Amino acid sequence: VLVYGLSLLGLFSPIAQHLLMQPLSVLAENHEWWRLLGPAFIHFSALHIIFNLLWWCMLGAKIESTFGKSMLFVVFALSAIISNVAQAMFTTPVQGNLMLFGGLSGGVDAVMGFVWWLGWLKPQWGLSLPKSVIGFMLVWLVLGFADVLWVNMANAAHTAGLITGCLLAGLLSLGADKRKQGQ
Repeated sequence: VLVYGLSLLGLFSPIAQHLLMQPLSVLAENHEWWRLLGPAFIHFSALHIIFNLLWWCMLGAKIESTFGKSMLFVVFALSAIISNVAQAMFTTPVQGNLMLFGGLSGGVDAVMGFVWWLGWLKPQWGLSLPKSVIGFMLVWLVLGFADVLWVNMANAAHTAGLITGCLLAGLLSLGADKRKQGQ
């Protein structure tokens, strides 16, 4: 929200210069590794940030209340890094090796996948998503690939985020099962 607010005040360009993703080969040379997370903080419109924050607040609150802030941070950090790297593989750099994509969408898809799969794998943990929300999420993903929406979607970021969230849920579920077996 702070980054978006500063962008509205005319500071988008200097912020973007420091947060936008660069090709991995460039990051290996300049060591600006914060750029792996940076695009998650950049939003290009009010609708973009509002949509992402609504989903993040609703689903992130479920994760935080069940597993704590540290788990929510892990889901955020891993999904942001993985989705940004995935999107970078399909994005051509523009001026100064910057890649013009951003948003928390990969993280939103990750929390959706995380809550969805834990609701399926461990319903006793109390996390769940209505089938209509899961359907909406999957249709939205397909529409992004079909390129019929009024917005440009970072399809690789969305997909990588969803897969990351599902895998994290699977790993957490497996870990809980192994601990239970070891008791």
